[in-house]
Amino acid sequence: MAEIVINRLNSENVTKSNKAPEYGVARSGVPRRLFLLGAAGAATGGLGSPFIQTAKAAESVKIGLSFAHAGIQGPGGPHVKAGAELAVSIHGGMVLGRPIELVVSDETDVPGTKANMNKLITEQKVVAVVGGSESSRSIALQAIAGEAKIPLIIHTSSHDDLSGKLCNPWTFRVSIPYGIQYRAISPYLADYGKKWFMLGVTGTSGPAMMAVAKLGMTEEGAQEIGSEVASQELTDFSAIIDKIKTTKPDVVVGALQGTALTYFFKAWQAGGVGTQIPYAQIGLTDADLWAAGPEAAAATGGVYSKTWDYAAPNLPADDKVFVEQFLKKMNGQPPDTRAWQAYMGMRSLLGSIELVKSTEADKIRQAIPRFQEASGAVTLRFRDHDHQMLHRVPVFETKTPIKDKYHWLDAEKYLPEKVSDLDQLYGPKDKSTCIIPA
Repeated sequence: MAEIVINRLNSENVTKSNKAPEYGVARSGVPRRLFLLGAAGAATGGLGSPFIQTAKAAESVKIGLSFAHAGIQGPGGPHVKAGAELAVSIHGGMVLGRPIELVVSDETDVPGTKANMNKLITEQKVVAVVGGSESSRSIALQAIAGEAKIPLIIHTSSHDDLSGKLCNPWTFRVSIPYGIQYRAISPYLADYGKKWFMLGVTGTSGPAMMAVAKLGMTEEGAQEIGSEVASQELTDFSAIIDKIKTTKPDVVVGALQGTALTYFFKAWQAGGVGTQIPYAQIGLTDADLWAAGPEAAAATGGVYSKTWDYAAPNLPADDKVFVEQFLKKMNGQPPDTRAWQAYMGMRSLLGSIELVKSTEADKIRQAIPRFQEASGAVTLRFRDHDHQMLHRVPVFETKTPIKDKYHWLDAEKYLPEKVSDLDQLYGPKDKSTCIIPA
C-alpha cells in the first residue's frame, strides 16, 4: 500500500493509506504519454511490495501545498487540496523511491500567508511549493520563493504580473492570465453591444481584472456607461443590481471572485434582471457558481472563460482519469477548474523531480521548463521566458435549460483555433515585461 502523508502546519500529522491507482490509463486502456524530453516516465502504481516496503523506511520528500482555507476563496480550498492529493496518488504516492509528504499551509491574509510560506521553507524544509489561491497572496508567495530560491508553482491566481513584471526564475504559473482570457472573450462581448457596465470587487484580483477588461473594451470600440467596485465581503448586491437596471447596459462585464460571485448571481436572479442584460466574466470558478444554484446561473446568460472544464468535449483521456478519480474522492462532485490547476501544478512538479532525479531546489527549477505533457492536441509546457503554462482558452455560454446538477456551461470555442498560434496569443518574448536570466 502506498502512503500519502498529509502534514498540516500547526496540527498533528495525518497519515492515509491508499492503494495507488494504475497510473495514466484511460478508459480505452491506452497509457498516457508523459513527455519529459527523453526521460523516463513518472513513478507508477502497482510496484512490487519489496520496493514499497523499502521506500516506506526512506525519508519522505516534503512538498508544500498552499491555498486559502476560508474567506472569499475558501469554497475552492477542498478542490485545490483534492486535486493536489490526486496528483500524488496517481503518481504512486512516491517520488524517486521516497514517500511524498504534503505539508498543507493556509493562505489567510497577506502577512499570514508570508509567515506560513516561511514556515514551509525554514521549519518544514519543503523542496518546493504548489500554491497561490488569490492574487495578493500569490504575489507574496512569489517574492518569498525568489528570495529563498525555492521552486513555486502557482495553481490558481491569474494576475498578469505573476508572469509579467513581477516574475522571477523560481516561479511558474498554471492558470491562464486575465489579459489572455479577455483577449479571447472580448469579441463575444462586442456582439452583445457597445455599452458595457463594469463590475468588480476590492482587493488585488478585482482591480486587475477590471483593468484588462477596460483595455478589451477600448480595443472593441465599446464604451463604459456605468461602473461599480464592491467590497470583497459584500453579501447584498441588490443596490448594485438596481443601478445596473437603471443604466441599461448591453452587457455587464464582471470581475468577481469567490463568494462575491455567488452572492451576485443570487441577487441577479432575485432582482429579476433575466437574460435581457447578459453577464460576462473571465476566470470563472465553478464551485462558486455551483453555490449560487442552477436557476441563478441560468438567469444571467452571458459568456465566460476559465482555464479548464471537467465536461469539455473531447476531454483528453488522462483528464478523464482525473475526473473519474475526483468523483470517487469527492462523493460525486466533479472537479472545478482550481482542482485541475492544483493537480497539474503538482503533476508537473513531480514529473520534473523524476526528470532530474534530484530534490535539490535549483535542479528542480531548471527541470520545470523542460516538463512537457500531451493533453489532446496541445502539449502542456511552461514557457522559458516567462514560466507561463500554455493552454487554449475555453469560451463558454450558459446552457439553456440547465438539466445537470453541475454541468451548466457549453463550450463555444477553444482559442486559438490553431495550436501553432498559442505563443502568439500569449504574447511574444520581445513584448513581455518578464525578464528571466537565461
